[in-house]
Amino acid sequence: MLLEDAPGIGKTKLTPFINTLLKTFLTQEYESLEGGLLNCYPVIGFDHLASQSLLDDLEKGELRFIELFKNQTINELDEDPFLDKVTTTVKIKAVSNAHGQPAVDFINRAKDLGNEKGYPEMRVVFKRPEGKQRSVRLSTLREDAGDAVFGRMELITTEYDLPQCAAELDDDFLKKMRALK
Repeated sequence: MLLEDAPGIGKTKLTPFINTLLKTFLTQEYESLEGGLLNCYPVIGFDHLASQSLLDDLEKGELRFIELFKNQTINELDEDPFLDKVTTTVKIKAVSNAHGQPAVDFINRAKDLGNEKGYPEMRVVFKRPEGKQRSVRLSTLREDAGDAVFGRMELITTEYDLPQCAAELDDDFLKKMRALK
């Protein structure tokens, strides 16, 4: 399924709305094995099709920086009701013109170091050829960061203004979206 990303109406607003509708109209009761009744209903989630690899984007783009991070609990503040999590972050800035396989090799070295030092996750930030910055989160347990895939986001332009949140997508716009596959 192709989705237009309309500003202000992202999946974080659509998912709970649709799930509320599903719960309201499709809840059914089933007998529990332990006795009693269970209310059951379907739920949905929107995820990107993971079709873009980090190596592909770094062939054309430029590595900006890497962040290694881990969540910790501070025992002295553990009883505080306002404490959600404490995050420790290490930011590693890349030199200019870091792209392609050398950039992926550098990311892999940082990933291995992060894993060794107890940082389970990392975020890779790079600049795409058209100038927009993009970030990808991945585990430091991955074998090769270059193989990491993520949802693809592309800018599509038209010669005319498109209406926001139209009931149907413009035919030329759809053709351009499908051509990206």
